[in-house]
Amino acid sequence: MVNPPFSLLSSVVKAASNNVLISPASLQILKKLAARAGFTPEDVFEISGHSLRPGAAQQLTINGVQLLPIMRAGGWRSMNVVARYMGNVDINVWQHDQNR
Repeated sequence: MVNPPFSLLSSVVKAASNNVLISPASLQILKKLAARAGFTPEDVFEISGHSLRPGAAQQLTINGVQLLPIMRAGGWRSMNVVARYMGNVDINVWQHDQNR
């Protein structure tokens, strides 16, 4: 596997990002899609570019991706941050999936 010269998800440092997480136009599209999907106006208001980072980490976890590749994709150096995101995922570790 070739390591990309960038993170799939831009890192965030103390409320200032070193890269734009999502363009303003893309954020508006994301908010419109959330509203169409039935999110409450309050939840739509709270959506930010950063919302994609926890969601991506959670979906990768659900898909069976291990911690270190998730950290690499997100540019995270701390397991604690990713573990907080993963802690919100509802997974039955005792259920065996034949596709994995």
